Amino acid sequence: MIEYIKTNKRIILYHITAWIALIVFILSMRYIALGFKYTVKALSITNAINFIVMQIEFYAYYIFVMNISLKRRSFWVFFFTSWATLFLIIGFKIGLSHLLKPIFEEFIISPAYRPEVTISNNIFTNILLGGFFAFCGVVVRFIVEWFRNEKLKETLKQENIKSELMLLRQQVNPHFLFNTLNNIYSLVYKKADIAPDSVLKLSSIMRYMLYDSNSDFVDCKDEIAYLTNYIELEKLRLVNKENIIFQVDGDCSNCKIAPMLFIPFIENAFKHGNQKNEISIKITFADNKIKLHCSNIISDKTASKDSCGGIGLTNVKRRLNLIYPNKHKLEIKELNNIFTVNLTLNL
Repeated sequence: MIEYIKTNKRIILYHITAWIALIVFILSMRYIALGFKYTVKALSITNAINFIVMQIEFYAYYIFVMNISLKRRSFWVFFFTSWATLFLIIGFKIGLSHLLKPIFEEFIISPAYRPEVTISNNIFTNILLGGFFAFCGVVVRFIVEWFRNEKLKETLKQENIKSELMLLRQQVNPHFLFNTLNNIYSLVYKKADIAPDSVLKLSSIMRYMLYDSNSDFVDCKDEIAYLTNYIELEKLRLVNKENIIFQVDGDCSNCKIAPMLFIPFIENAFKHGNQKNEISIKITFADNKIKLHCSNIISDKTASKDSCGGIGLTNVKRRLNLIYPNKHKLEIKELNNIFTVNLTLNL
């Protein structure tokens, strides 16, 4: 019981507030309707049984009837339980009103203005009154269950997104690792004296991939540093380094981005671009947006399908949909043997 109160404090507070407001409203209306002939105390006592029965009716349906119905998932269980509960409460009301009538009458100020007992013995009237609060109990319970289910769905959705993003990262990381190791192998094989510099860059890349990229978002300057190291590592093994154009415009010091979103496109440009021609990579920070433009001339169309339709691009598209829903625009074009990617992120 104590644990239930701790975990449902907000709901309990809402119920208490609603009942206090309802009781104050009913007392005020009756006090005005009776021409101020009775004190609030007298009216409170004569209506006490009504307030008690109202709450019994409400919570009998809110808790008892709805718990059984939701558990059994049956309309007929709800139908018969509702009517049985309603008639039991009506019998309780009528019996209690007769039992306590003499006691309530003693508190009336003047016998001449003594009101009748407010609970009618008429079965039809009691069915209407009881049905109203029973209906309120059912509706409120349905609303509470709907919000609870929506909250649960949202929690499960967030957990599924988090699990899926972790899986996507696990799939991407080995992809980058193997390509970078191949680059190091080429550097060591071709020109061993610059291998130490490439190893340091690889160390920085791996540190970022294994540790920093585990966060949901990273500083844009760290992401740019990671891309710079990767591009410099690629350039070291190329003969025509001047064909690689990497440009960053705007201020990236005060913004964050999901890690490793751009690298699949950049890696694809190096892997499948014609190294004798220009590879252009431009990142722009402006108007609370990040724009990536990446283009390269395709050297082998059959090879380009390996990355463009493979894990790299499929994963980054899925991550964009999960992290930036309705906040990104991705355009991928292949025209006149030129492969172009334009990605815009709204921060």
